[in-house]
Amino acid sequence: SCWVAPGGRMEAQKKKVIFLFATTTASAAAAGFLLGRAWSRREEAAIDAILSFWFGGNCDDLQRSLWFARGDRRDDVDREVRRRFRIHAVKASWCRHARGTIAAVVALDQLARHAWRGSKDYEARTLAASRRAADLFAAGFARRDPFAELTPSQHVFGLMASRHLARDEDQAALRKTLDTIKDRAASDAAQARALDRFRAATERRLRLAVSTGPPPGNDGLDDEE
Repeated sequence: SCWVAPGGRMEAQKKKVIFLFATTTASAAAAGFLLGRAWSRREEAAIDAILSFWFGGNCDDLQRSLWFARGDRRDDVDREVRRRFRIHAVKASWCRHARGTIAAVVALDQLARHAWRGSKDYEARTLAASRRAADLFAAGFARRDPFAELTPSQHVFGLMASRHLARDEDQAALRKTLDTIKDRAASDAAQARALDRFRAATERRLRLAVSTGPPPGNDGLDDEE
């Protein structure tokens, strides 16, 4: 047998404890990493579901059938939202990217109104939810450009929470929202003009290709009006 002196025995026990602690810590870290990935996938799935439901389709159709639905159609939307979504599942961690931020805002400021319609505390609950939505939107885009990262319709619903909170007499808040809308419209118009110039140049290249064939060494992508 191997004889260990008292001091050596203590050192051996210390090494064993350190080894067990390191192993346990590593296992806990690995478990935490896997759990984090699982939660991340679950959150991303929830974000995707909200965005697909609220923005997945033609804007004109969505305005009639979902965003501003009335009567029986609105009742149908209420039931579908209650069946498919859990408003309390929205987390601040969703705001780590633009998609998650707008999904959280839509859930709190729009889906909540459908889910809670008819409840006796509807006004208080939706007001609190809109306030949280506005805070998340402000925090989520404090260092991001909503013009670049959101579609126009997504930006509209990002701003909607703040408008829901603004009282009729709160002219400053309403003017601020209007200024943002005007800036967004100007930005989108500039983008549309760039797209239109590219369309016109491409049409000219197509006409030229049909009549004479494409010229060598020029793909026409940089043609100007």
